[in-house]
Amino acid sequence: MAVDEHALEAVAMSQRLDVQAEGIELRAQGPLEEIIRRPVAAPSAEGGRRRFVLGSVHLDRIQADLELREGEHSRARLQLREAVVDVTDTRDMTVRWSELRAEAPHVVMRSGTCVALRRAAEQSLNCTGFEALADVRAKDALPPFLDEVEAAWRREHVEAVDTPATGPGAAGPGPARALSMQAREGSIRLQRGGEDLVRLDPASLTLQAHGRVIDELRVEVGADQGGAITASYARDENARWQVEVEAGTLPLQRLAPWLPFIPWHAPERGTARFHLRVEPPEGRTEATVLEVSGNVTVDHFGLRHPGLAREPLDALSASLSGRATLDLERRRVTSPGISAELNGLRFFLSGSAERGRDHSAVDAVLRVPVFDCDLPRRVLPPAAVGPLAGFLFSGTLAGDLHIALDTRRLGDTVLDVNVQDGCDVSQ
Repeated sequence: MAVDEHALEAVAMSQRLDVQAEGIELRAQGPLEEIIRRPVAAPSAEGGRRRFVLGSVHLDRIQADLELREGEHSRARLQLREAVVDVTDTRDMTVRWSELRAEAPHVVMRSGTCVALRRAAEQSLNCTGFEALADVRAKDALPPFLDEVEAAWRREHVEAVDTPATGPGAAGPGPARALSMQAREGSIRLQRGGEDLVRLDPASLTLQAHGRVIDELRVEVGADQGGAITASYARDENARWQVEVEAGTLPLQRLAPWLPFIPWHAPERGTARFHLRVEPPEGRTEATVLEVSGNVTVDHFGLRHPGLAREPLDALSASLSGRATLDLERRRVTSPGISAELNGLRFFLSGSAERGRDHSAVDAVLRVPVFDCDLPRRVLPPAAVGPLAGFLFSGTLAGDLHIALDTRRLGDTVLDVNVQDGCDVSQ
């Protein structure tokens, strides 16, 4: 039988290749440049080239250990366990793994079971079980390390960074690929010298982004500890952003350590709920001027300080709501009005305060609306009222206080007090 050698050569030069492999182990150890550097491909001495059309790829049971070393010292490590990679004919990719652990300067990150999907226009990552642990020193060590990794990658891949893709297979600039990420049942910890400063668990995270631009980020912690705290970030098509932090009925004992300057007493009895929003003013996107608004309510709490009373002040309830503008460059805060209430006693505060490099200034008004003169005796703890607890009062009381002070012009200081005292002792 005659064989056409030219036909065989044509078949051999272009054919489909499907890849299946399992039990793969990858190990790398050495300096950064050696790990990033690609293998060099030597040209074949044979005439002509063999071209394979890659079909589907299935890689199973992948174990990977990568370690970045500088001399005898380990700088970073990456461990991957029980990974599976599937690539279809259309270049859709699915990657699954049972554990991924990464260690960088003062940072340790670990994930449990994860599934990553990559499609033509979008990619996603879903994980169950994760831990992020960082030491406070990471803020100084991690950014230079990441810059070093990026610089080394660019040195070894100059053509991929600087040369635009051309030809019929080039994707062109096009829209950025959408990214979605979800992580559940995790823990976020911040440490100093091995001791936890902040521990947030259980934590969940949701992220929506396009390219490197984050559209929405949401973090929820403490859902099974008697009240969840939710923090979210959102950005619209005009690059205007906002951050919100919200908690329903939260045990005060969880919140009190974050406010150590308040002399709490028996915080295990109290509850708190709050909703805060931070965003730039209308028409602005930079973070040098911020608008802060929201409300905070704390119930059934106590205070203990010798400057307040000899005995603890218990059975207190307080709320605060309003809006303020923070100018970070000028170190100035202004507010059209903040309302506060303590056991039914109401106060209103408005004005501005500024702390410059060479001066301090305040221009504020405190207003106490009309209230029953006997109300403080009835609603405040006996330790706060003192001997007035044995009297009864009638009538009403109200007042305003205005103070304007600037350390550069002390002679122009204003202090106005207006009290409308209609109280009488009835018994």
